[in-house]
Amino acid sequence: MVITRHENYFLKFIFGDKTIGLNPVSKESKLKTTKFGADIVLSNLPHKDFNGFNFMNYGEKEAFKIRGPGEYEISNVFINGFGFISKFDGEERMLTSYSMLLDGMNLTIIAPISETEKFSNEAFEEFGKTDILILPISGGDTFNPKEA
Repeated sequence: MVITRHENYFLKFIFGDKTIGLNPVSKESKLKTTKFGADIVLSNLPHKDFNGFNFMNYGEKEAFKIRGPGEYEISNVFINGFGFISKFDGEERMLTSYSMLLDGMNLTIIAPISETEKFSNEAFEEFGKTDILILPISGGDTFNPKEA
């Protein structure tokens, strides 16, 4: 698996013949956008820095879009999204953290939550199976390195 950070919370995951985009930057954002063809694209929250879904369709590829909580199965990729309310950019918003099963590996992607946020028991149990953990670390609305 290859994981590439593009901008802010925007990540690209490549494993085998599959490409997953996480939190692509929209054209309304002040952040730099990147365009590539993805099979699946996920967003942790409804915000201009996380919702550039149109940049994930390229050439023949049209990405399956996941914008919130639920259970999904796309091309043998199993995804569970766990939603909760937390502050981001000064406002309370619905955020989603994801657990993905890819080729026998459990990947967990934590949304940019505040340090006081608590997960549900179901989410906590699911995240306990993690092989790879993606956690936002930057300060501000997310964890700083010491808190993480």
